[in-house]
Amino acid sequence: MEEKNEVFSEDQTAEQIPSETEQTEKMPFVPSPKWKRVFAWILFAIVIIGIITWLLNMAYPDWIQFVKDWARNLLGL
Repeated sequence: MEEKNEVFSEDQTAEQIPSETEQTEKMPFVPSPKWKRVFAWILFAIVIIGIITWLLNMAYPDWIQFVKDWARNLLGL
């Protein structure tokens, strides 16, 4: 079994560095604000839509014109 070699700065010893449990006890979990989560989902949706349109453009290069014609006929213009 390999041992982990921890790197310490010259000013600190192993006893002075807090363990993982001590670090989590000092900093309680704070959830991100709702606006950040909403913004992340919006960006995720934009990326997914971009990938879908990119794939559609490779498979059917004139798909945009088809959608425009379909919408024009649907609206009766």
